[in-house]
Amino acid sequence: MDTLPAGLWERMLRKRRIDTASGCWMWCGSKTSIAGRPAAEQYGEVRVNYKLMRVHRVAAALQLGFDHDPDKDVCHTCDTPLCFNPNHLFIGTRAENNKDKSRKGRSAYGAKSGRSDLTEERIVEIFIARHVDKLGVREIGRRFKMSHAGISNLLSGNRWPHVTRPLIEQYAK
Repeated sequence: MDTLPAGLWERMLRKRRIDTASGCWMWCGSKTSIAGRPAAEQYGEVRVNYKLMRVHRVAAALQLGFDHDPDKDVCHTCDTPLCFNPNHLFIGTRAENNKDKSRKGRSAYGAKSGRSDLTEERIVEIFIARHVDKLGVREIGRRFKMSHAGISNLLSGNRWPHVTRPLIEQYAK
């Protein structure tokens, strides 16, 4: 990584607001603008050597010795993207970061992922069609405009397990 300019840390500290309850150093400068993301999921950005960089990654470089390895993430123990308090940051792999998010219930899955046409309500309807209306998998697939393999994956609990496993238990009775 390029050498970080002198005075960068002091410049960053002038753009923080300390949350006394959490200890987070909230970035008050510019923020990422990712389409469809709420403000609570935005990261702070700072210009370093004519390049926009995420504030928590710069903080990790300046205070934790992070070398901007592209195979490593700078993770938050506080789960607050705008926080750049070095005491709230740790270096991990992408897999470790994803595991941490999942363990804390912050992973986008199901309807939250933004990639699915399904909703939890439609999955319940699929289970009712199968277990109450006694429809076959192919008929359910036609009704819901899904492949029969997709329907089978739902009914077996292989997809959307956070929704399907309780339904499997309910209808197994």
